[in-house]
Amino acid sequence: MPSPTMSEADVMSAFAQDCVDIYRDWQREAPARRRSAIQDAIRTVTRSTALPDFAFFFKKMDAHMNGHFDAQNWRLDINSLKSDVHGLTQADFVSFCSVLYHEARHGEQWYRCAQGVLAGELTNPWLDGIDVRPAHIASTMYFPLQIIQHAEARGLVSWNKYKVELPVGTWFDSVWGANRVHRGNVLTHLQTMYVQYRALPEEVDAWNTQFAVEALINPLLAGVAQHVVEAADPVSSLRDQHAKAIGGPSGLEAQLKQVKLKHVVRPESSGKVGALAQGHVAKMADASKVGISEQSEPTRLRVRELVKTQNNLIKQLAKSR
Repeated sequence: MPSPTMSEADVMSAFAQDCVDIYRDWQREAPARRRSAIQDAIRTVTRSTALPDFAFFFKKMDAHMNGHFDAQNWRLDINSLKSDVHGLTQADFVSFCSVLYHEARHGEQWYRCAQGVLAGELTNPWLDGIDVRPAHIASTMYFPLQIIQHAEARGLVSWNKYKVELPVGTWFDSVWGANRVHRGNVLTHLQTMYVQYRALPEEVDAWNTQFAVEALINPLLAGVAQHVVEAADPVSSLRDQHAKAIGGPSGLEAQLKQVKLKHVVRPESSGKVGALAQGHVAKMADASKVGISEQSEPTRLRVRELVKTQNNLIKQLAKSR
């Protein structure tokens, strides 16, 4: 049975709920944990719609960007300036999540077009409907081969559903077919042709899907209290603090050195150690005068007394420190 598409309510609702969970713990989680949660939310979408999983690449982008779909690498590039910021506002968070859904929707559009080409129903001068080998399609549509093979494995059953429910033919004509030159010109002059960009069929669909996701997330967040946590110092700052705590005129190293010096020059301790040491040396010298022939009971008693004296000396030395 064909799987649902990303524009169906159940799929979008599940994603919206995942976003609410991410938002609730946003400040409490480290950036790496946030990234993992974002990836998991998108993977849930792709797997529920039987799409191949995206690769993910978090990188610094312009401040106004949230993410981008890289079709040639079948990858979602995500702005780390958004995913890694501690105090992301609710409005920015909703925009961040919905744009990622928008970009993932482009992946679904491209994938459905590949299914149509494999079925022999979508063609252009480079895709003549005769040579539908996955390698040929991958080289002309600029897809990774494994994505075309994945689409081929899904078979005609899925395509027969999607070609009725989705404007796949219009997407294909815009990107690879009769209108591809117009699209290329619009994207080349995006700043001056933004209205035309928003009117591209694949963009109309992706933006509508994005707005639908925002409409689901916003009311869910209305009753959610985010766990507010004080921002943690970055690792570089912690390293600096550690270095200052160890070094410097008042650092741990200086304090330890000062304590050692005080211990060595402390007069009362020094006097005790000296007296005990001198007494110990005198007793040892006296014991060494005992000859072999004098190994009598008095000698053995003297040795025992010496050992006892040594033990007492050790205890007194410990107390004097």
